[in-house]
Amino acid sequence: MINIKDLWTGDFIRQISTGSIGVYEGVSGSLLKIKLRSSIILVNPKDAELISEAEVDKIRAQEIYRTDRKVINSTKRIPKQIDLHLEKLDPEGRITSHARMLDFQLNACKSYLEQAHQYGHRVVTVIHGIGIGILKREVRFMIDGLSYVQFSNPINDDGATEVWFK
Repeated sequence: MINIKDLWTGDFIRQISTGSIGVYEGVSGSLLKIKLRSSIILVNPKDAELISEAEVDKIRAQEIYRTDRKVINSTKRIPKQIDLHLEKLDPEGRITSHARMLDFQLNACKSYLEQAHQYGHRVVTVIHGIGIGILKREVRFMIDGLSYVQFSNPINDDGATEVWFK
């Protein structure tokens, strides 16, 4: 149960009974006003829990390939590449904090690689861009630590990494 006095506008709230996640907008009587996409719902504080921005980012990263247009019907086909540019992963521009951007991109990459490996791809491409190299360095460090990766190889003038699975 959430104590209403502890909440701030913009906190992320999960409705326990439905699993829906929204943003705290205030109160209406004894109920919480939660913004879900473009609508406001009223939730009993006993049916709500506060969740962290990091948890929301992980959930969003996992959802990318469940809602991606490249996923075909219920077969869950996974594309052979992921573009980690933020405008591709978050076209609505929900992620505005620079600190959260990198975590969001890395979570999306890891989730994608896990799903691509489970789907049975032998080789995939991770597009991270050339840039100043922060994302590229972190992606390659993460890839090197994955037990199911056989090896990786820089491609496209070092703007992408080809990943080979075991």
